[in-house]
Amino acid sequence: MSPEGMPLTYMLYGHVHNTHDERLVNEFIRITKETMVTSRNQTQERPIPCNMINCFCMFSDYIPLTLDDWIRIDAGRRAKLDRQSNPTNNTGFQHADS
Repeated sequence: MSPEGMPLTYMLYGHVHNTHDERLVNEFIRITKETMVTSRNQTQERPIPCNMINCFCMFSDYIPLTLDDWIRIDAGRRAKLDRQSNPTNNTGFQHADS
């Protein structure tokens, strides 16, 4: 963790493709990030950091990517997954792309 409490480690994984296995991993990531803990040297509860990125080649159009590229692509992919699993925003209206 950085001094600001930001996670610095990423787990890159592959050969999961976009199957039921990936859906299970996504559920694990969601549950982990929603779990609050008080870590050593901290006084406030914070979510458990969980930076796991599926480097499935179709997610990158079969092009090798840097870690920064994978972080950006994964953030966009997970935002889309979040919108699909919860199609309403905080105003109660559905997203236009749902």
